[in-house]
Parts: sequence; structure tokens; C-alpha cells
Amino acid sequence: GTGMISSIDLIIAEFFKSAVESGDAGLIGTAATALQNPDHNFKRALKDSTAFLTKAMEALMLPRDLEIYNELNKTLAYFKGKKASPAQKPEFSNPIDWSVLTGLSNRPEIDIKTTKGVIKIELYANVAPGSVINFITLSRSGFYDNIVFHRVVPNFVVQAGCPRGDGWGGLNYTIRSELSALHYNDEGFLGMASSGNHTEGTQFFITHSPTPHLDGNYSIFGRVIKGMDIVHQMEQGDLIETIVIL
Repeated sequence: GTGMISSIDLIIAEFFKSAVESGDAGLIGTAATALQNPDHNFKRALKDSTAFLTKAMEALMLPRDLEIYNELNKTLAYFKGKKASPAQKPEFSNPIDWSVLTGLSNRPEIDIKTTKGVIKIELYANVAPGSVINFITLSRSGFYDNIVFHRVVPNFVVQAGCPRGDGWGGLNYTIRSELSALHYNDEGFLGMASSGNHTEGTQFFITHSPTPHLDGNYSIFGRVIKGMDIVHQMEQGDLIETIVIL
């Protein structure tokens, strides 16, 4: 935009700049999005200093921070008045360890023990083996112990699996999407959270209701067979105590 830069815009711009420089994934992602807001004169307030954006991008760990990398890339393009270069696509960094399925059925059952009660799920190893193997491996390692449900959207999903507890976290690898013929046509489906194809890692969700708009974009790798009432009672901040492979 043009016109005067208000002193408040200058202060806020500096605040967002220091958030980007903080090295904290959640702060960087939020600030990068905010800096793209055309209603403020952030672009002019920070007019010659796009270096802080480039520096922050270089410090990120890919593929883990892919979503933040792509957000900073958009901010950089906006500051320079250019079209953003295409979003980075992740490399598959996690080979599937098939031996994890040894001795398990096509539909292994698990108990997600939460502070609200137990959610029993059957995993679709025959439909989404990579997602199931990843989930079982993380569960057995204790990764999900004491991790919160960081996102609860009533009548939509409960989401967990972020080690930071705010939705910006994960481990430094991605797995392939497994988009099968299954549909989110009922409640209780277990899906992998992602920020685009093949960006799945540790975060997963369980649906409260049919969610057809998720079809074809999010790998379905299981379904609740008991404890749907617990899913409906879930609130943000409730904990997974542990996940047991039965």
C-alpha cells in the first residue's frame, strides 16, 4: 500500500520480525502469515530488510518445517512484489519398515488411553500400510505418551500427535500419502494430518462426523470400533496417556 506508515504498524512490524527471528516454529509460522496482511504497511515498515526472512528459511529443518518454509516463501514474495516460487515438495525420507507388521493381522487393534477414557481403533494395515507402520512404530516408542489433543473442532475432528502441543511440531521426516478408495462418510475415521500430499508425519485426527471434504486429501488408516463417546467428550488439552498395540 501507499501513504503514511503509522507508528503502531512500525511497532507491530518489528514485533513480527523478532518473532520470525526467534527460531520458534509456531511464532515464525504465525508471524509470516501476519506479515502478508495488505491492510497494514508492514511491507514498507520493513522495506529493505527481507534478509531476516531468508535467514529464517535457511535455519529451518526440512522436511519437518516444510509448512513454515512455504509460508516464509510467500511472505518473501509479497515483500518483493513477486509471485511466490512453487511450494517446496518433501522428499520421501522415511522408508517403510515392513517387519513392523510381522505377527499382526490386516486389521490390528489399538487402545488409545486418554485422560477421558479409552478409544479402541482398528488400523487398516491392508489399505494404508505405510501410515499404520509409522503409527505403530511411534506408539511402541512411547512418542505419543503424554501428548495433548491440541486441536478440537466440535462436530469435525480431534487432532493430536504434535510434540510441541500447538500443531506446528513433528519429527524430521515425512511419509507418503495413501489415498485409497475409502471415504470419510461416517464418524470415527482415523486420518493422518498433513499440509499437502506426502507431508504426513506424527499428527493424526479422528473425525466426529462424516467429513466428505477430506476425501482424497487425507490418508484414512483406521476407524474407532469402541469409545466414540470418548472422542465426542475430548477437549483441547486432554492427554494421550499411552497407545497400546493389542
